[in-house]
Order: sequence, then structure tokens, then C-alpha cells
Amino acid sequence: MNESAGKTVKLSWQSIVGILLLVATVALIAREQFETLEQLDGGLSTTADPWTEADTIRAADGYAQQGLFSNWGLPDLCFGDQFSEYGTKAMLRKGQGAQSWLAAAAVGREISDPISADRFVYTHYPAGPHLIAGAVAKTFGSGRITLYRAAPITAGLIAVVYFFFELAKSMGLFRAALAGMAMTSIPMFTNMMHGLSYQGYALALLLVQLGFCMRIARRGWSGTSIKVWMFLVAFCQGMLGFDYAFLVVLAPLAMAQALGSGPASTKSFLQASAISAVGFGIAHCLHFLQVAVYLGSFRRAVEDFSAIASYRSAGSHYDGGLLIPSRFDIWWGYLTDYSAMPLHFGVPVISILAASFALLLAVKLLRLCDVPRSALVAVPTSALICSAWVIVMHQHSAQHWHFIPRHYFLAVFVALLTILRLDLSVAFARMAREVGRDP
Repeated sequence: MNESAGKTVKLSWQSIVGILLLVATVALIAREQFETLEQLDGGLSTTADPWTEADTIRAADGYAQQGLFSNWGLPDLCFGDQFSEYGTKAMLRKGQGAQSWLAAAAVGREISDPISADRFVYTHYPAGPHLIAGAVAKTFGSGRITLYRAAPITAGLIAVVYFFFELAKSMGLFRAALAGMAMTSIPMFTNMMHGLSYQGYALALLLVQLGFCMRIARRGWSGTSIKVWMFLVAFCQGMLGFDYAFLVVLAPLAMAQALGSGPASTKSFLQASAISAVGFGIAHCLHFLQVAVYLGSFRRAVEDFSAIASYRSAGSHYDGGLLIPSRFDIWWGYLTDYSAMPLHFGVPVISILAASFALLLAVKLLRLCDVPRSALVAVPTSALICSAWVIVMHQHSAQHWHFIPRHYFLAVFVALLTILRLDLSVAFARMAREVGRDP
């Protein structure tokens, strides 16, 4: 008989509380999503980019009626009349699009394929979210928007559970519960989980990637399974959109600093970064081929991407025609006003990062416990990674202030992780002894 079979695992009160808090946190997140479904009742989301949701729903109708491979798998954002008062269809019908945007969007297209309120096959972003909604529409029928939302909500809940699991394995149940409650208090952690565009999916995949990073720090880079999964997560992220590029590729390096990895682990994280870049890059290469086939040549595809990339990076006006503030002003706005919106973090993200860095520095200078230099570097490094898209893609970031601030979740999590990893027990014990010696 196996002697270990009769042994019982004893959990401390902290672990029991941690388990209860984690279960309660996941249950509250799930309840929030179901309440959101009831409130929306088949309508557009009030938080998860309703403009793009309208486009995604119309594209799903197009896939359902014409097939998932119509237009070589690219979405028609203006198909049909669903939510015709919202999104690109409404903008084109009302003539609200700036000529500079229309000119950039039309590059590479045949004269027989003009952009109009009746048809706009979208080439500038991967079709992942549209195809997911289209697959649901083709399987269960068009217009069942509440059912469409089952896909992103399911993906989000699975990602949260896995993320919390890796947190618990890395820092213990109680600290993982504290981290979970802290992140759930941030509006952006859950308020787009039900969205039909890419935002909810992208955060879910980022959580899984961060979970992989914690697993690598704990168990190393051995075996092929973690490599394959890291590649697949990055590939799927690439099928959703472009703007998580810096996060996908560089998040493992920020996590390496936050987790205080040694030389062997540093190599593992570099490999994780490289394989993420490959997965993300392959997804976009496939999207480029898709666009090239649709437009009829590689030259036209290059012209198409070059024109819109130049517009989104160097453009000086919003899509509606108004002048955009300077690159620095937009970046500072993201660190302060945009991130402080109730839609995102509720407080300026720079205040969260500055307070975290100051706390780490104070603990180190007072020698309350060991604070690795890498932990101090991790906070500003992660902030720069989150800012990279904002700085490089100036016009795109200015235009899309309603979801690009979500990038800063990585920096906030890294700051939280470095703080929760502090071992202050020695300092508390010393303080208790000193108090006990007082006359």
C-alpha cells in the first residue's frame, strides 16, 4: 500500500482564506459578465468599443450569408443594415470621414472596389474577432448577439482562472488572492471581457502569456509544451490586431526583471520573447498574404499597408479632421488623463507606478528586506514597453484613447507583482523584538 495515500495536506488559515477569496473573485467576475449580458439585451456594449462592435456584427452577418471565405476571409464592415447608425457604416454614410483617412484607406484598391457605406472590405487589421463572430453566426444564426458574446466571455474567464492559478503557484494562495482582488478593482480588467472586438480577447491572451512567464520562472523552459503554447498564444494575439506587438514580444523580458530571474532563467525569458515574436510575426505574414490575394498583388498590399501605417504613425489630424496634439502631449495624456478615466484604471497610471517605485526604493534604502535591482528596473521598463505603441503610432493612439490605455495593465501588474514578492517578515519580526525590549 502506498504510505503517502493516507497522508492529508494541511492548509494554513492564510491558504484557506486565499482559496475562498480567489473563488469568490472569479465568481464575482462571472456574475458581472452575466449581468452585463442581461443589461445589454442584444444591444451594443457601452464600454467595449461600440463603434467596432457594430462593424464586427455586420461583418459576422456577411460571413454567415456569404461564407467565412468570402472576400478571402476579410470582413465587410458595412454589410447589411445591423446597427447602421453606428461604426464605419454610419461614418461613411454621413460623410464624416476625413479625406486624409479615406485616401489612406483606398490605396491599393481597384476602382471597382470603392469604399462606401454599402461595402468596405477591411484590410488594415487582422480578421480574427470578425471571423470568430462570423463562425458563431454561421453556426447558430445571425443576430444572436448575446450568443456571440459567449466566446469572449468564456475565453476571458478561462484566462483569469489560469492566471490566478499561476499566481497562486508562484507566490502562495493568500498573496495571489490579494493580487486578484487588486486587479479586479481596476475597471479595465473586466469591463471589456464581453466585447466582440479584440480588446477582451487580447487581455485574456496577455493574462495567459503572463501566466506562462510565471511558470517559466518557477519551472524553467524545459520541454516543448511551454514553447508550443507560448507560440500559439502569440500567434492568436497576432490574429487579433497589431497594437499589442510590443506587449507580446517584450512582456517576457519585463516579467524576467519583476520575477528576479537568474542567468539560466534570463535565457529562458529571452527565448520566450523570441518565440512570441515569431508567432506574432507569422500571424501578420498570413494576414499580409490574405490582403495581397484580395487586392490582387503583393505590390498593392505593400502600398495598402504602407499608406495606412504612415497615416496612423505620422498623421497630424484625427479621423474627423481636427488637429492632434504633439506626440509627447498624447503620451503624457495616456499616463495621466486617459488612464484615469473610469473606463480604464480610474486613477492616473503614472501615480500607481510612481507610488510603487517609491515604495520599492524606500524598502531597499531602509533595508527592510532584500529588493533586487531588477525589481526596481522592472517598473519603469514595463511602463516604457506599454508606452511604445503610443509613442510610435501617434495618430492611432490619439484616435483610440478609448482602448489603447489598456496596454498599461502590464506595467500595473508588474508593479503589483514586485511589491507582493517582498518578504517583509524579517523586518516585522525585528520591529516586534524591538518593541518587546522597550521598558
